[in-house]
Amino acid sequence: METNNKQYEKHTFKSFLCKYHVVIPMVQRDYAQGRTSIEVNRVRNRFLTAIKNYLLQPDSNYEVMKMDFVYGETENIWSKTETNKLEKIIVTPLDGQQRLTTLFLLHWYAAKKSLIHKEDYAFLEHFTYDIRPSSRDFCVHLLAFAPSFSSSIKEQIIDQYWFMGDWHNDPTILSMLTMLDSINDKFSDVNNLWNLLTGTNERIVFFFLPLAENGLSDELYIKMNSRGKKLTPFEHFKAEFEDLYERDSEESMTINHKFDVEWADIFFSYRDNDNLTDKEFMRYFFYLNSATL
Repeated sequence: METNNKQYEKHTFKSFLCKYHVVIPMVQRDYAQGRTSIEVNRVRNRFLTAIKNYLLQPDSNYEVMKMDFVYGETENIWSKTETNKLEKIIVTPLDGQQRLTTLFLLHWYAAKKSLIHKEDYAFLEHFTYDIRPSSRDFCVHLLAFAPSFSSSIKEQIIDQYWFMGDWHNDPTILSMLTMLDSINDKFSDVNNLWNLLTGTNERIVFFFLPLAENGLSDELYIKMNSRGKKLTPFEHFKAEFEDLYERDSEESMTINHKFDVEWADIFFSYRDNDNLTDKEFMRYFFYLNSATL
């Protein structure tokens, strides 16, 4: 598919992991959607509520939730023993990590809650973190863990023998644990969650844009991901602004592309010393707002 002369692929989370192995790179920020600040709590609840509402639509009449673009680099891994045999394709997401991680946790929750056979959710093994070894190890142990759903999943995991004491210092792990409890609170009454997420009716999709194949460089990563570790007011504004267009696929994809590429190019020349463009974006939007009053 094509938009703004760029080629992209439409995927569900399952189809994405069935085609690619996703590695969150060391240079990425920590997972943030499970943080416990008031603002992030509000954003997390709104996001999970939106997912649930889309999933619970009737089969006869439903709209697809479009989570916009995931940008990333691809790398072909060839067999060392067989000539011209492609073993796997690794995707390094440079934008979209937060959404992908939440979808990973949601699919894990659904698989465990529905007692899905391991081979049927084996594609989840194609998602991992490379930010630090603890995050990577946690994902491995999580896939093997079978929780009870009658109490806090977070507390159950912390009580496991394999949960290392220093993992309490890993912001990504702590954020994942909080998100798992939030997912359980939100989806505990949805009995067919796995089928809703992985069935033939595609209810949640996103659009993958490989950078190199579309003439984009690593500089795009700097423009989109050099904002630091905390979610900024601009990021919250951007998420809520994009929600206004989520029901219209063309407008949604266009506005997201403008934020991440076209408008980022404009404001990048006015960035702060630490490569931040968030303040410049917000100043301009405040100016537009005041000019229309």
